[in-house]
Amino acid sequence: MGNVKRVQDGACCGVAERIRAAALELFRAKGLIAATMAGIAERAGCSVGTLYLHFHGKQDLYQALGCPELPEGAEGRGTARRRQVLEAALAVFGEKGYGAATMEDVAARVGLSKAALYEYFDSKEDLFIAVVRQDTGAPGSDCCGWQSLADPEAAAALYREPAELLRAIAGRHAELHRDPSRSTVLRLILAEAVHDPEFVVMFRARVVGDNVERVTRALLAMGCGPEAEVRVATRIFLGACFAWMFHTVVLRAVPEALKLPSDPSTDDAEAFGRAVVDLVLHGSPALRRAKPKKRSKP
Repeated sequence: MGNVKRVQDGACCGVAERIRAAALELFRAKGLIAATMAGIAERAGCSVGTLYLHFHGKQDLYQALGCPELPEGAEGRGTARRRQVLEAALAVFGEKGYGAATMEDVAARVGLSKAALYEYFDSKEDLFIAVVRQDTGAPGSDCCGWQSLADPEAAAALYREPAELLRAIAGRHAELHRDPSRSTVLRLILAEAVHDPEFVVMFRARVVGDNVERVTRALLAMGCGPEAEVRVATRIFLGACFAWMFHTVVLRAVPEALKLPSDPSTDDAEAFGRAVVDLVLHGSPALRRAKPKKRSKP
């Protein structure tokens, strides 16, 4: 049985490598936007279904390849068009919600045929993930730098130490509070999570789970460990970042509308980001200073 399992694992890895090689060739020949999953599958000698067993879509493949440099010209125009699609999708999702919105709605809003829209995104799910991450397809365009974490070894080489990596992620989260569109995205996520279990499963796997996995793998590549503790610390860190975004982006509108005083503890985005990183790395000295009180005997 062990030999059979190793053969199966080897065959699976072989297919994935063929897909990566085919995708790289097609991306360099046509650019990310013009390349299609069907074209990649044909070049790799596998079915589209097999391709999707290994990768969620073109952007997932592109990131798995380490976001290689691609041809200029057509790629730049494609990136601009993709940005327009994301803006239209954000408006449609905001108006109708994720569940009710359709690819036809987005195509009509941006002035594309449905077939043309599928050249940019393979599914509504992929489109929504790109909206959440503000991912226009250009290197470094995604909202919190997740592209740079696609390859753990490359991420470990890019950042000198774990603190630098975490501060970079926290800093990108801090920058988002200045973008009005983030309020729409966060409100949409919260609204859909309340009444759509399928959305929760998708979001947990494709966004939360993927983010945790990328940061964990990058930290492990930097020499952190053991893995279980790194994964817990990563979840705490990303949870704090999301909680801060929710507080400042979503709840900020309430005090402003009611003309209530702001919360000075979260007004300084950069300082808050540094505090979160220090808390995860070193704990809270302020909380450790408290001495335990002696219990009084009954």
